Amino acid sequence: MERRPLGIARLIRTGPAEAEVSVAVVDDAHRNGVARRLLAELERRACAAGVRELHANVLAENTAALALFRASFAQGPCVVEGDVLRLTCLPGRRARWPARPGRPGRPARRRRGRRRATPATG
Repeated sequence: MERRPLGIARLIRTGPAEAEVSVAVVDDAHRNGVARRLLAELERRACAAGVRELHANVLAENTAALALFRASFAQGPCVVEGDVLRLTCLPGRRARWPARPGRPGRPARRRRGRRRATPATG
């Protein structure tokens, strides 16, 4: 069985208590918790190094990455720069989103009302 990397994560210090974080996962490994585990390790290292704010640049259309960061960290301010969101994440603090039943650590999904079919007129 061939072993190959599934993802990469980086933590770059940008100030005394700030760092930039990024995560990339190979396409075949998406939706398997790889990015979540990489972010958890980055958070552990950031807290140990005294980092109090993590910054991440995420494309506004990348809803999976936005959900991952929101579920993983408490959020600070978010700045919109064109089609990129600059997220501020607070390591060592849990996200303030309610967990899904049976899936700890993940945000609850909003329930959408059922759409009723309307009778065709004509």
